[in-house]
Amino acid sequence: MGRPWPVAMGGGCRCDPDCIGGVVVALDDDFWEFHNNNPRVYEVLVGLARQMHGRGFSHYGIKTLWEVTRWQIHLETKDPSGFKLNNYYHSRYARLIMLMEPDLEGFFELRKLQTPSDLE
Repeated sequence: MGRPWPVAMGGGCRCDPDCIGGVVVALDDDFWEFHNNNPRVYEVLVGLARQMHGRGFSHYGIKTLWEVTRWQIHLETKDPSGFKLNNYYHSRYARLIMLMEPDLEGFFELRKLQTPSDLE
């Protein structure tokens, strides 16, 4: 399976003929694989969202929580190569969290995804 990275120059996808706007359609499959292999990411995101919700925020940006999660997990791990959080996944995590956590329903503002997803 090709990687869901946009091609920096020239448009299209280098590694997969099934692409939309330079992003491989398999992004959803890659997201679910990452999610299943890295449950800590979901746990941290939900915890941060609940902290903000508990402080009175009715809405908050998933991108901010994504960057805090990246920082927090880097502090927790000893892997010098660094734990990688794909920036294409945060919008899917926002949808998954609001679907799975009733107290956080509607917490994140959503835009239409550019690639097909089970979460749309």
